[in-house]
Amino acid sequence: MRVLAALVAIVVATLRRKHQRQLTVEEWPDEFLFISSPAEKKVVWVPLKDYVGSRNAQPLIDAGLNNPRGIAVDGDRGILYIADEGAGKVLRYKLRIVNGEPRVMASQSVVLQDVSPTWLTVAKDGSLFVTDKLTASIVHLDACTLRQLEHEEIEAASLVIQSEMEADAARRAEEAKKSQPQPEENPLNPPSPPQEPNGTFIASVYSRDVQSDLLQSPSGLATDTANLYFSNAAGGTTIGSVIRAAAVKTADTPSPEAIASNTDTVVGVAAAPAGIFYTTSAKNVYAVRRVGGPPVTIADTLESPQGIVWNNDNTIFVADSTANTVFSFPAILEPGTLRRATELHDATGLAVLTKLSSPWIVENAVTGEFGLSSMVNKEFECGAGFGGQTYFARFLEYWRR
Repeated sequence: MRVLAALVAIVVATLRRKHQRQLTVEEWPDEFLFISSPAEKKVVWVPLKDYVGSRNAQPLIDAGLNNPRGIAVDGDRGILYIADEGAGKVLRYKLRIVNGEPRVMASQSVVLQDVSPTWLTVAKDGSLFVTDKLTASIVHLDACTLRQLEHEEIEAASLVIQSEMEADAARRAEEAKKSQPQPEENPLNPPSPPQEPNGTFIASVYSRDVQSDLLQSPSGLATDTANLYFSNAAGGTTIGSVIRAAAVKTADTPSPEAIASNTDTVVGVAAAPAGIFYTTSAKNVYAVRRVGGPPVTIADTLESPQGIVWNNDNTIFVADSTANTVFSFPAILEPGTLRRATELHDATGLAVLTKLSSPWIVENAVTGEFGLSSMVNKEFECGAGFGGQTYFARFLEYWRR
């Protein structure tokens, strides 16, 4: 076992050294672009290694979907998430690379239901943010909840979305109950045990009911290491087209602020080192610096731009559902020349997986399992008995800070 562990450590160290320097063409990792098609009810993939032009799309999931829109990949854990608006669910598939091609393992699982999901994004810690048209809010599934769902410790049907306002009201009620004088215990009539919450609470971190000055109709969103960037599908010129907010709320969290207000309707959002790129219903792709400033028109000749994604290098991909095409352009804050990447009827959602940045592939080769051995969120640490009243207390404590 020690020899095996040492070999794994050498492989991981070699991958990290390669990642810290510029790679030659021969060393460049396999990279895949995933695309959803609501009209075709499927998700396909396109190889991006040695990408120089248009590629033919290959099927990844062609059954079991109703209206797949936004998609996101958790490369560190080998998971593909799909916002299926028609089914009212967020679905999860485990990914594996087989003979240089991506495959989904086993059947789909549900991580969120009874919602109207359109777009989603995965944070660095493995947590998931989802836009829900039904409640006009952004729902946060923390890494602990996702892990419990994966191990079937809880079910998606037991999840209860609670807004910041509702959580604060519950906290005040709990504190008021504790402050009331407690009657003396009667051994002949012992008090009833405290009732556990009916379900597992998850947070609606931003919603129209609470932050109407920031959010009217949530649309595309993206994350980087510290921030969540969400957008409005209506009223963007008044309250903000793209909003920057902290991905995790703390006592010192700065207030969310609009970094762009140049269009009423934003569709998709992508975060890249150069800035935030976003599509609109008016045939445009714009970009703005992360701290805000004058938006730059990247392209204005698209027919119906939808999802947009950065490939973790120097390229942005954008889906045009009316043109049935995915285009690419350089990930810089300058007008770019659109290049055809692939064709797909009603191309909508986009996500990218790069093998080199996925330690789960190395771990899979040794253990045969998917995902990192540790999937712990800083705010929602998983532990023994982490559920019911314990989870509820930590949820309240999270919002209290």
